[in-house]
Amino acid sequence: MIREGGTIRLVTPLDVEDVFDHSVVHRLPVGTTGRVIDLLGGRAYETEFLIGDVDGEHTWASGAVKFDQCEPATEPTA
Repeated sequence: MIREGGTIRLVTPLDVEDVFDHSVVHRLPVGTTGRVIDLLGGRAYETEFLIGDVDGEHTWASGAVKFDQCEPATEPTA
């Protein structure tokens, strides 16, 4: 089971809203990793994703990821 604070990897593409500008939707490809910030009723994870360079700055996106849309991901080791 993936827990709060854990890392997931997408196994399907996913559209998520930008945290700062909800009118912006980011299309995340398979393999994108994100951090679980909440468990949503045993069906999905509220997950945040760091989005790369957008207009010269990094931004965040957040959205619900259903259990069948992701798998556990291991953190890279230093």
